[in-house]
Amino acid sequence: DDEETPVLTRLSKRRSVVAREDSVDPLALPIPSTHSGGRAKKPAALFTQMAFAVSYVKHEQDRDNVTKLILDNGGRILQDGFDTLFDVADADLSLSSTANTLGFTALIADEHSRKAKYMQALALGLPCISGRWITACVTKNTIVDWSPYLLCAGQSSFFGAHMSRSLQPYPATGAALTDTFATRQKMLDGKSVLLVAGRNEKRKPYVFLTRALGPSRLEQVADNVTARKKLAESETEGQQWDVLYVEGNIDNAEAVVFGSATTSSGSSRKRKRGPAAAEEDPSPAPKKIRMINDETMVQSLIVGHLLDE
Repeated sequence: DDEETPVLTRLSKRRSVVAREDSVDPLALPIPSTHSGGRAKKPAALFTQMAFAVSYVKHEQDRDNVTKLILDNGGRILQDGFDTLFDVADADLSLSSTANTLGFTALIADEHSRKAKYMQALALGLPCISGRWITACVTKNTIVDWSPYLLCAGQSSFFGAHMSRSLQPYPATGAALTDTFATRQKMLDGKSVLLVAGRNEKRKPYVFLTRALGPSRLEQVADNVTARKKLAESETEGQQWDVLYVEGNIDNAEAVVFGSATTSSGSSRKRKRGPAAAEEDPSPAPKKIRMINDETMVQSLIVGHLLDE
């Protein structure tokens, strides 16, 4: 008996460790132990045909664990974000042939953020879910309701509060990405957008967000001076634009795009010095239209509708 005591003590400690690991999510129940011929059955591929982008702010170890659980259970990880699921043609986004076969698609995170993947999920109408949902599904060996695990949209500077998501819950089992994408809210639906894309690679995520919001027409120009010329030409041709999406400060862009080259008395405006001088354009100013920038876009996604400046 004395020789067996240390062994029993070690086994007891191992059971305690396993119990702690199985109770990571307080909402999850333990998986029943089933054996066939003395060997445990292989767990079902819970996340087959499902795809997830994973974006954690703080808990890297939790992120790695959740990613492994998804892959081990048949799910697909969108390493580079949701934009890899789409083909682009002008203003339109269309699901790729591979993405057309996907079912439930969501962002998995530890908390809300302003990261590109999180903003993409908001724009595409996809759920942003706590990683605890993945743990709960695997622990229970079934797909559970995701709505209790839904994260907020983010911190609104407009309202000074965290904003909830207004998504209609639907079962993850049997969901189709084609349906989710087709029924998403389109904040730019029916609107024509002229976008100052610049030459900065950091602008690419915002171009994708703009397309995801469903504008009827989207065209890109390199800078504010070109935007001014484009708007003026469009007026001459009888073509209208609804929104000018600029890079950087809206006031600065407004001065370049819509500013007059002469004073109200008709005399020439005093020549400016510095970078602004190079952006002056003597051509007639186009009619002013609604202007937004990246911060407007982010805040609009958080609130759920297009905000003014």
